[in-house]
Amino acid sequence: IACYAFATGYYSTSASKAIKIIDPSLGVTLSQTGISQDDNHITVDGTDYFYTEAGGLEWFRNNLAVSTSGIPYLNAEITSAVLGRYYTWEEASTACPDGWRLPSTDEWDALPFSAGDLMVNAYFLEDRMWEYWPQVPITNATGLAVIPAGYAMTGFATPVFKGFEDYALFWTSTEAGDEQAVYCYLFEEDNDIHTAKGDKASLALSVRCVR
Repeated sequence: IACYAFATGYYSTSASKAIKIIDPSLGVTLSQTGISQDDNHITVDGTDYFYTEAGGLEWFRNNLAVSTSGIPYLNAEITSAVLGRYYTWEEASTACPDGWRLPSTDEWDALPFSAGDLMVNAYFLEDRMWEYWPQVPITNATGLAVIPAGYAMTGFATPVFKGFEDYALFWTSTEAGDEQAVYCYLFEEDNDIHTAKGDKASLALSVRCVR
């Protein structure tokens, strides 16, 4: 939807505002994920979480969206079902449904795959999420359907969202001291799966649960 306003007697005073319409139904706003409604899944508070086996564990194929904690993209609740939510480490540690948990750094490292094997060529509305890079063959061979949802920084009056369509970042259960924990991340230009340390209280990331 585009709206234009004009003021009589002024030159070049038009303004526009774009609005994106979000449909949380599977395969609508977020499409070409490789996930079908018939695939293995559990339902928690009305949200379907699809899962598959990889590296000897069962992994969520979509980002956690439990609304009792975490924040949605751009603070718009409707995006949770599409992109998942962003959790601080403390929130992520208790957010997975019963019987599921955060994976450790070792369990991420045990996945015998490259980043492109985790990524999926999904589209958000009409835009391809992972930009094409020749050195990153996106195959989604694992079926984990990772999308670049970016991350949030909560240490401000209003959360700041960054890295959308560039990065996918996930908390692990591995701590790195009292104030930091380890997270895994994928970057659109790199076929490796990386780890780094982040502040437990102010960094909010996506979550994939395992069992």
